[in-house]
Amino acid sequence: MSGYLPLAHKIEREAHITNRITPIFMAHGNDDPIVPIELAHTSLQQLREYHYPVTWHEYPMEHTVCDQELVDISCWLRIILK
Repeated sequence: MSGYLPLAHKIEREAHITNRITPIFMAHGNDDPIVPIELAHTSLQQLREYHYPVTWHEYPMEHTVCDQELVDISCWLRIILK
């Protein structure tokens, strides 16, 4: 949530099979002044390049949490924790 990969250059070297099958939920506000959404987009692309199972959501907000994001996380958790 509103994050990115600050050490993306290490992703290939430090990846482990267990991590590569762990589902990832990424969510970001498209008006985030703290963590620019471009960093999140780049991180998303890098994770997908290495075939990580990433679910992406983007919201019309700043660096915060909105109701729809909470709904989306709840739905995602129900699916992956079956």
